[in-house]
Amino acid sequence: MVLTLKDRDGIAEEVLPVGAFAQVMRLPTGWETVPGRVAHMANRLRAAIDRVEQHVGRITLSRVFEIEGTALGGRHLTLPRGRLAEILSVQVDGAPPAGGAPQIQNDIHAPAIVLKRPVVAGARITGEVRLGHDRWEDVPGGLREAVMLTAETLEEGEGPILTGAAEVMMAPYRPIRLRGWK
Repeated sequence: MVLTLKDRDGIAEEVLPVGAFAQVMRLPTGWETVPGRVAHMANRLRAAIDRVEQHVGRITLSRVFEIEGTALGGRHLTLPRGRLAEILSVQVDGAPPAGGAPQIQNDIHAPAIVLKRPVVAGARITGEVRLGHDRWEDVPGGLREAVMLTAETLEEGEGPILTGAAEVMMAPYRPIRLRGWK
């Protein structure tokens, strides 16, 4: 089963790499004293992170998501968008799952919540999880560079938002679906 995710609070400003973005943009010393400049840079970074996350189908920086879906049966509840940092709550048909607290399975292609006991097909799953990396430095280098290039393009307002260089940096992190022969 795949769960749907709803971003609850967005990315916190303190984890955004605004200083690193200022270095990429080669801003002079004291740029942060200009009223509204830090908020403007943070908004550009949020837009760039959102664009990269949509393109690769993974969450980069940590934030809380509400989960919801209908179980197909079994113990694994697959999360569609990346690294599972923490399970805050999980409910099966409005009650805690049988057998105790679920565990995290961080497979690179299919991270999942693993329940202690299987659920029946059709059970309603709800809860909250924290997805993504806690620190900017923990995000894979190619994705960090793609975010910076995309934010720079947004700031300059020229050309396509996702440049060829950003596409190349994101390529190893994009999911590839392979189909077998019949």
